[in-house]
Amino acid sequence: MSQSVKKILQNSFLQTINVFSTTGLNFILMLGYARLLGPEKLGTLVTAQAHIFIGIILVDLGMSNGLIATLTRAEGLKLSLGRQSFRAFDLIKQVLLLRVSGASFAFASACFFSYLSVRNMEGFEIKQSEFLKNIAFAPYLFAYAFQQTLTAYGIFRKLQGLCVFANIIGIFISVAMALTLAWNGAAVSEILFAQSSGGIFASVIIVIGFVVWPKNLVKENIRNIKSNSRFWKKNAVSALFRDAWPHTLVFAILTIWQRIDQIFASHLLGFEAGGQYGLAIRVVAIPILVASAIFIALFPELQRIGRDEPEKIAVYIGAVTKFLFRYGLFIAIILLYLLMNILTPILPKFQQALKLLPWFVPGIFAYWMYNFMIGSLWGLRKYKEIVVLHGIAFLFYLIYLPLLTKKFHLLGVIASYNIFAICLALLSYYVLKRMKILPSAHRVWKKYSSQEEIFINEMLQKIFFNLKRKHDVL
Repeated sequence: MSQSVKKILQNSFLQTINVFSTTGLNFILMLGYARLLGPEKLGTLVTAQAHIFIGIILVDLGMSNGLIATLTRAEGLKLSLGRQSFRAFDLIKQVLLLRVSGASFAFASACFFSYLSVRNMEGFEIKQSEFLKNIAFAPYLFAYAFQQTLTAYGIFRKLQGLCVFANIIGIFISVAMALTLAWNGAAVSEILFAQSSGGIFASVIIVIGFVVWPKNLVKENIRNIKSNSRFWKKNAVSALFRDAWPHTLVFAILTIWQRIDQIFASHLLGFEAGGQYGLAIRVVAIPILVASAIFIALFPELQRIGRDEPEKIAVYIGAVTKFLFRYGLFIAIILLYLLMNILTPILPKFQQALKLLPWFVPGIFAYWMYNFMIGSLWGLRKYKEIVVLHGIAFLFYLIYLPLLTKKFHLLGVIASYNIFAICLALLSYYVLKRMKILPSAHRVWKKYSSQEEIFINEMLQKIFFNLKRKHDVL
């Protein structure tokens, strides 16, 4: 098995553990919320979260993948002086400064809009309660800034295991605190504040890991260039934004897509309907997050393959699209069917939400296809095409969301969700074919090519502990 495939599978395994663990913890949290709070109060909580999550656009700025891409580009330069045109530590400082600034602005905006929403209410206690509820999740913005910056650097420095461990522990602590408060009948604002703290705990653990395993932190200044700090900052920022700008725009689009549906459901249909949709969309997030986590794991290696061996991208994407076309829809149906049957006796007040799950199947399948196709475009740094296809899909989504929500209520929200995912998948496939990244003869329903078959066999051997080889021996 090639080293690049081994690295992809190793990172995918770690990130899959991370997603299953964190998704499992968040799933337990959502079940606890649903049983303890009920549909209307849950709708209030998830809608307050959704408003704050929009502010993540100003915090993330696409910097996580942009940081990895920038460091990877410098890593590939052959001349030592070329690699030293900036230092990784300067990039970390600049990214963290930008993110904290964005978090501060988003927090101030949340306070301002919260004030506008409560100023006409009667009674100081009611105003205070609503104001705190609206901004209680805002500390998450600062926690996210620190956690994501440190995680991106840790992934680049091959400390994925540490980052995964820190993330799981941080979420475990915050989930335990939030459920304890919900069990004791605490206010929504107190519950949201507790849930926002996970990123801080994760960041502390990662920093401790950097101290314990310093050998993994490669020193960039072996050949120290004599220059002032202004030179370093200029080179660090210019190098970062060269790769970060498309991630910023795409992240903004995906963040709005993942939150605005909840806002529309709650404000147009009421908080009880919003609570039903909030539970359904978080169940659907399980298969979506698994695909996203594998993409995050693939991203550093795809950047290296796209830089050094771009011809391998066609093999990777050809094999994955054919594999998903054969089995993806079936897996999505089975997964949602199992979740429905597990949750039905546990959450009697959310039967409406559980009956919505089958309607998400087309969107889940399309998102899986898109997620792995778009990875090849990121690896080849086709930034303009990536931004344009996301913009087109998002335009269709914004047009259909209010219209379908008013006409078909929650089914309209889900239909809009599916339309966006399907547009992303179709446009990604079109761009891959038009740019000849995939051969013109490629069809997802055709047999694997010899190279694609080798890739799939290597992947399955690694994942299933060489079962194919044992079968051949027998």
